Amino acid sequence: MIPAYNEENTIGDVIKAIPRKVEGFDDVKVLIINDGMYRR
Repeated sequence: MIPAYNEENTIGDVIKAIPRKVEGFDDVKVLIINDGMYRR
């Protein structure tokens, strides 16, 4: 889990950088949770 704040400019790069294969694990999944905060 990676907490984020004002992530709209960087979230794509962060997701792409997450390794999809990790020794000792059969599967790596990425779960994005929107905290529901929207500010203008």
